[in-house]
Amino acid sequence: MDAVTTAERRRELLEQMITQQPERLARKMRAAGHTTAESEDLAQETLVRALRALEDIRGPAEEALMCGWVDRIAANLLLNVRRSLARHPHTDSLPDHEETLASQLSARDDADLVMCRTSLEVLLDALPDEQRAVFVARVLEERTTAQVAQDLGISEDLVRWRLRTARSRLRDQMKPAI
Repeated sequence: MDAVTTAERRRELLEQMITQQPERLARKMRAAGHTTAESEDLAQETLVRALRALEDIRGPAEEALMCGWVDRIAANLLLNVRRSLARHPHTDSLPDHEETLASQLSARDDADLVMCRTSLEVLLDALPDEQRAVFVARVLEERTTAQVAQDLGISEDLVRWRLRTARSRLRDQMKPAI
């Protein structure tokens, strides 16, 4: 097989893996302890990295090799995330137990919470209406992608794209403040 045919075959195998097992990578990320939203982001990042590096793979274009290769990319991404969190711990995820975050805050922390909420509102106001609506519904209200798509009358793919774009914009807005 020549290089073009091998590259095309690899892309086909990757597309086949995504089509046949769309939740495979997200499940791996959830199994590693990430929230559903984080898992979806990490799975998408894994696929983006795989697509970027697809041309650099050496060896035959076989399904088992592709699955293992994508799994290795996912494992490396998880290691990078863990290292980053270890260096820069954050507390933006909610606890798993039934107690709310607000009930755990001391009186001194209440002022910080108000400031964080105000900052979040300012950041959200800077988003386009479509992205803000999706972000609020998916992240703050914790509704499923299907629920949001149905409520807004758009496709689930569009919900995912708007959420990904909103998160990216929020990260970009927060970088100068960090």
